[in-house]
Amino acid sequence: MFFWTLLFAALLGWGSWGVVLGKISPFTSPEWGLPLFFLSFFVALAATFSLIFYFLRQKSEHQMQARQVMGACLRQGALVALMICIATLMQLLRVLTWWNVSLLFLVVLLLEFYWAGRK
Repeated sequence: MFFWTLLFAALLGWGSWGVVLGKISPFTSPEWGLPLFFLSFFVALAATFSLIFYFLRQKSEHQMQARQVMGACLRQGALVALMICIATLMQLLRVLTWWNVSLLFLVVLLLEFYWAGRK
């Protein structure tokens, strides 16, 4: 059930991102264009990375329950998607450098270690 819901969310996210790219200009309507761009991009990336992490964990951890695996995969997918969206926003603002990406990656990694260690 989780897999199909996540697959539907990924397809919906990529479809809406394509519509936003094709139909909405951020220059003519920046109050709608940029938030819809980043929202659809986040949903598409989070669902896609969650599916990828789910398949990777299914191969390596056979004894864990699907709910435990899916919770960790959703968290990791959302963190990676958030990192990519923040990096994209930084590039839009022309402040993206290699050390900004390194710090962003370090923050995401520390958040993941914190949440993974709480159990």
